Amino acid sequence: MSGNGSDLLRGSGHGTAARQPVRRAPSGTGGGRKAAPELVGRDRQVADATALLDRLRAGRGGALVVSGTPGTGKSALLEHLCGLLDTEVRVLAVPGDDDGTAYAWLHQLLRPVRTFRHRLPPAQQTLLARAADPSEAAGLDPFPLALAALNLLAEAAARRPLVMVVDDLDRLDHAGFTALGFVARRLASEPVVLLGAMAESSRHRGEALGLPVLTLDRLDGPDATRLVDLRAPGLPSGLREHVLTEAEGNPRALDRLAREAQRAILRRGLHSTWPYSAGPEPATGFPREPKSRSSNPAGARLPHPQAGAGTVPAGASGDDDAAALVALARRMADAGENDLALRVLSSAAVRVFWIEGSPDAGQRIAALCTALSGVHEPRLLAVLAATSPVNHGALVADRLRHWADHPGGDRDCDLLLASAALMSGAPELAASFSATAVPTLRLKGNPGPLARALTLQAMSAALRCDLPTAAMTAAEAVRLSQETGQPLLYASARAAQALAAALGGRAERTRTAIGEPEEEATAAAVGGSAAEAQARAEETADLAAALGARPALAAATAALAHLAAARHDTAAALGHLLRLHGPASAAFHPVLSPYWLIDLADAALLAHRGDEALSVMDRMARDAAVTPSRALHIGVRFARAVLADDADAEPLFADALAADLTRLPFARARTQLAHGEWLRRRRRDAQARTPLRAARDAFDALGARSLADRARGELRASGEASAEHTPNVRELLNPQELQIALMVAEGLTNREIGERLYLSHRTVSGHLHRIFPRLGVASRAALGRLLRASEVTG
Repeated sequence: MSGNGSDLLRGSGHGTAARQPVRRAPSGTGGGRKAAPELVGRDRQVADATALLDRLRAGRGGALVVSGTPGTGKSALLEHLCGLLDTEVRVLAVPGDDDGTAYAWLHQLLRPVRTFRHRLPPAQQTLLARAADPSEAAGLDPFPLALAALNLLAEAAARRPLVMVVDDLDRLDHAGFTALGFVARRLASEPVVLLGAMAESSRHRGEALGLPVLTLDRLDGPDATRLVDLRAPGLPSGLREHVLTEAEGNPRALDRLAREAQRAILRRGLHSTWPYSAGPEPATGFPREPKSRSSNPAGARLPHPQAGAGTVPAGASGDDDAAALVALARRMADAGENDLALRVLSSAAVRVFWIEGSPDAGQRIAALCTALSGVHEPRLLAVLAATSPVNHGALVADRLRHWADHPGGDRDCDLLLASAALMSGAPELAASFSATAVPTLRLKGNPGPLARALTLQAMSAALRCDLPTAAMTAAEAVRLSQETGQPLLYASARAAQALAAALGGRAERTRTAIGEPEEEATAAAVGGSAAEAQARAEETADLAAALGARPALAAATAALAHLAAARHDTAAALGHLLRLHGPASAAFHPVLSPYWLIDLADAALLAHRGDEALSVMDRMARDAAVTPSRALHIGVRFARAVLADDADAEPLFADALAADLTRLPFARARTQLAHGEWLRRRRRDAQARTPLRAARDAFDALGARSLADRARGELRASGEASAEHTPNVRELLNPQELQIALMVAEGLTNREIGERLYLSHRTVSGHLHRIFPRLGVASRAALGRLLRASEVTG
């Protein structure tokens, strides 16, 4: 460990002075731990950090990373915080003399609690033993190892609260840092706190993993003066000013130079009248404090902590890269390497899908794809759906139906098929394929592919307004994509969250304190602030734009449109939706825009600007004549009915309602609502009530609150009272609680649930202790029965 106080932080923290994990006042006399050193100018930072330590009193934990340039007092702050702990708290620390061996820091950190290993499953005991062996540690996957470490910490903390101190986080390799971040994000329900420190130039690594970062800046003038006066009282004013000027607010430099100045006075018998305010520097032997240089000398900041390596800058075009990849694929195909050619074309398709590529680039990729024979069909379908969903839509739809009727049982195939289904306008098939892949990927214990499957599942659920599934899977996808370094997926999962929040009128609370854990920063599914939902959607749109994640930007823009419609700002809603359907807009995505044609027609009607939506509908109607895309046909039928003259509308509504929407209840309810509104406008109130009741009940079941309220208002206007909605029991749980409850209903144990969700089994138990009384059940069996009874079909 760097800085002063390493002996304190390396101590085991044994003691018996108290039985509760409390903080001592700095001036307290109890306990055997060294008193906290005084810090100058850090009152706000200490208050923020000690709020995290106070969570230990309630048996909860969290993480905090202290960041700053060299000499700003990172290690001193960690020492100060440890000095505030009661001796009942065990302190674990990584020594400063790490030998660089893979996971050596983890072995050192866990050594004091290794006696609890026997409480872990055998496989996790084996992993921890292998991590302690330098010959085996380097080849270990960080995620299963991190889960084993988390469970060991949870077992130890059940006896005594723990504070882990890891200074110089920058020194950890990628796998080690990933493992530590994995543990840190899951401490909310455990009496374990992680305190770490890292250089300012590396703080984005902590932010990218979602860890709260507390930055220490240089001290301002009054605090710098106070520190100098504490370290060297009575310095001559000129000498003091020189120390302040040279140190430039750096606490380490202030401390060292002040002490040097005091020693110089004693050594040389200097007097307070020594002229030091001007002229050349005196020969006191003061070395000039080196100025730290950032690894980013221009001072440029990444647009978002997720915009790291491997991302595509906003505004970049995929055409050049796609053309090069197509040329490479053609050479491979000419050499008879068709499977390799398809993989290269898949990479080109990803570029075109995520970045603003021209339709011609997509058509070139698709044309070469269809010329390949004997290739992996699910991958072929995914490429065609991403690059040519209209011209090759019939082929993709036909083969997707075949695969749905004849499942292959391969998770990689299911992921590709889910992607193809979502991009070809079949969200119900995307939901089925991704839901099939997720359980297998959980058992495999590989969070990277699992994050992809969950993101697909979340987006398909949000598009179908399956809000509990969308919120549950998106929350996990956000966490896993962040931890596995997949920023484009992260943006998409965030966009699915925003879309679900906008449709359901529910939102997560913003973090209110440093170290507040993610799961506790999540409000229950019922309620939520419209302002918070708006902020989430805007933040997601900014993130997607910064990353160049056009599909995520489209979904976030759709969320903003739903929120504007919910507050009856039809002009703003229409503005967002016109951008979603305008080829010149950054939010336009040719593959995904059909999903929001219903919203465009509805908003245009309410804003009395139907003509602006007619040209979009006509363009999409031409596409619908070529492709069987479900989303496209549903949208075109809806738009034709809603935007038609009254004399022509009735048969068009009948056509829209005659479509098979059994697996798409949200689209059916939107059509019923529009039909009921049309009937009521024509003063056919008695006829209007039937579709309006059906729409209200469907929106209530789906949790689409603003649309349910709209249907209720129309019913009241038709002369029928409508009772308020009683929340479904699933709406009483936050996403992670719902996920755990559903797994309990499947019959899984707490340990099995923990392994599948990458949580400690004690965290799972803690959630269940809150879930049972909230839902009024007393057993796992009763919980399962309640959830099955509340299931929304469709």
